[in-house]
Amino acid sequence: MEVAYDGKTRRISAGLEVVLSLGAIHTPKVLMQSGIGDHVELQRFGIPLVAASSGRGNRFPRSL
Repeated sequence: MEVAYDGKTRRISAGLEVVLSLGAIHTPKVLMQSGIGDHVELQRFGIPLVAASSGRGNRFPRSL
């Protein structure tokens, strides 16, 4: 990952895996920006589909 810190851009890497947790509101947004979600919604914003997940990012799941 790249971060801006103290006026400089720094690159940080992980040896195994990274767990990203942003809470109930921001996690779906980041997943959708990463290409994980409903293909129609992603296509609407020009985001290439990486993995289909129809309920991802919806305020209220369709099963309710």
